[in-house]
Amino acid sequence: MSKAKRVVKKKVQPREKHALSKDKPSRQKEIYFEICAEPACSVCIAGSFNGWQPQELKDDGNNGKYTAIVTLPAGRHEYKFLVNDMWMHDANNPNMVVNSFGSLNSVVEI
Repeated sequence: MSKAKRVVKKKVQPREKHALSKDKPSRQKEIYFEICAEPACSVCIAGSFNGWQPQELKDDGNNGKYTAIVTLPAGRHEYKFLVNDMWMHDANNPNMVVNSFGSLNSVVEI
């Protein structure tokens, strides 16, 4: 007696159609910002990426090293630090541009 193989056919589900976008996927990158100032200072960062609204940086070690990680979209971004109500460009970033006030803004490109 021969054994016949039983063939089971699976119903194949159609693959979902994904909308094709002509736009390139947006690239984002985490950028590490750091500035050294006296411990217990008021230190913020503001730039084109946050509408120039100062956001506080943290001094986690209470050693005067203020840091922040900001996720930025692709493009060119200008920024400055605000230390005890005084605007300062990023001395660790050689990329700068003169702003409309005649001072320097730091620039980062993603």
